[in-house]
Amino acid sequence: GLLLSEYAYDEQGRLRAHAVGHQRSALYRRDFAYSANGNLEHIADTRHGQRSYTYDALDRLIRVRHTRDDAPENFAHDPAGNLLMQDRPGPTQIKGNRLLMQGDRHYDYDAFGNLIRERRGRAQILITEYRYDSQHRLIGLTRPDGNSATYQYDAFGRRIRKTVNGQTTEFFWQGDHLIAESSPTQHRSFIYEPGTFRPLAMLDGKGPKRACPFYYQLDHLGTPQELTDYSGEIVWSAKYSAYGKVTSLELATEDYLNQPLRFQGQYFDDESGLHYNRHRYYDPDLGRYLTPDPVKLAGGLNQYQYVPNPTGWVDPLGLTSNCPPKNGKSVACSDFGEVELPDVSRRGAFRQAKADAGIPKGQQPDVQFDEVSGKPGQFIYINMTDINGKSILNDSGIPIRTRQYMYTRQDGFKLILQDHSAGHKFGDARKIGDQGPHFNIRPAANPRTGKVKNTDEHYPFRK
Repeated sequence: GLLLSEYAYDEQGRLRAHAVGHQRSALYRRDFAYSANGNLEHIADTRHGQRSYTYDALDRLIRVRHTRDDAPENFAHDPAGNLLMQDRPGPTQIKGNRLLMQGDRHYDYDAFGNLIRERRGRAQILITEYRYDSQHRLIGLTRPDGNSATYQYDAFGRRIRKTVNGQTTEFFWQGDHLIAESSPTQHRSFIYEPGTFRPLAMLDGKGPKRACPFYYQLDHLGTPQELTDYSGEIVWSAKYSAYGKVTSLELATEDYLNQPLRFQGQYFDDESGLHYNRHRYYDPDLGRYLTPDPVKLAGGLNQYQYVPNPTGWVDPLGLTSNCPPKNGKSVACSDFGEVELPDVSRRGAFRQAKADAGIPKGQQPDVQFDEVSGKPGQFIYINMTDINGKSILNDSGIPIRTRQYMYTRQDGFKLILQDHSAGHKFGDARKIGDQGPHFNIRPAANPRTGKVKNTDEHYPFRK
């Protein structure tokens, strides 16, 4: 192409400068500055002006200041880490980390904590309704104007189809990466930097002869700032709020392509204003998810929180946030304000599994007789087996043994809690079925494939 992008990094691997231009003239330049504890402090942008960032004592973003016409952004955080928009009129009410009210908007939830209704306007007559399947995935919504959308997923929980007012778009995946979308009016493919969720290019059109390439220009987090064509002209450009809502959009022409990628791993749904984030949906206007984290406490103490700090963290899968870059450890990432308790690891997953299964927190396991040791105890050791009943071996060829706990609920139902601390690998090239350390909850009558109502398939934890 005719465009030249130059990047400069500091000793910790963080982006320090990004310059974009033609071979003989510059288009723009962005310089990034960080504080002593690793937080993004300042961006000098020749296209959008300068921005400065302020944080509280726990490294949480509380203020963004712009040098141009953009209004400042002010935030506060309650003790549980819930984001409070200080610039919004009216009160904010939060209970159990669920946002119940913000200004004239009222929010209702189902028994699982999924947002099912937004009521706003005078007497709350403008209603948006959300519908979920048994896996707590959003499968449909209805807007106040009567427009509706439905969503479908594959066996891995990836969204493969959406239908908006009768028009269907299909999505194609490679692992957890969205690589293409197709509708009756367009076909687009997405290419990413190797091993990341940072978009590199978008191909508009179907087939090698019709596909027209466009190139992403990203910020330090991997969020698209511009899209350029082969000649180096900017065909799409966006400005964002701190939590990812597009506040200004520029297209080369009124009917030109509008690319949908936002924060890493997020896809913008025009019909709802939400960002599809692989396992959940994110509301950039509120800076929080619609549903609790599927990995429970492994994703953090606040299960609706997007990330602790939107200027330094990303969550490409909608599960557990992380802090780029990977080739350099940032101080702001390693010691964040959210408390790292032992309960968030193995003990936390154990307690969450018990709670979901309806076992009181203080209830002890049933006493079982271990045939190997010949002694009674609160758990027994069993050999892990594959789907054919054969023992799973470790790298030394020795059968992997795991603890198994048994509980009897107050209704008399017996269930077992399986401790798979070693995880398991089945050898599939696509890693299908592979899991890290986790717990399973099964009925005692079917310890292999049985399901217990209201429990998750796995309860992962960190060793």
